[in-house]
Amino acid sequence: DDVTDTGYVVDYVLDKTGMKGTGRWTIQEAAERSIAAPTMAASLDMRYISARKDERVKASAILKGPEMTSAEIPVHKGQLLDDLK
Repeated sequence: DDVTDTGYVVDYVLDKTGMKGTGRWTIQEAAERSIAAPTMAASLDMRYISARKDERVKASAILKGPEMTSAEIPVHKGQLLDDLK
């Protein structure tokens, strides 16, 4: 932290976002102009979810994720490439 000069900054960052409205305005403007902005829209969705930390904490006690890590999920690269053709 900047007071004691110990630890890492990431340990002091809150797991919650704030909002000023600029993301929403940008997506609204894109929609009004018929311009696709999927990356910005997804980012805005994640910001909304992040802002609801209390709900995320409660949900994490109920919902369970996959039992395998991404490294353990078998990927058949040849089949994947064939499917993409």
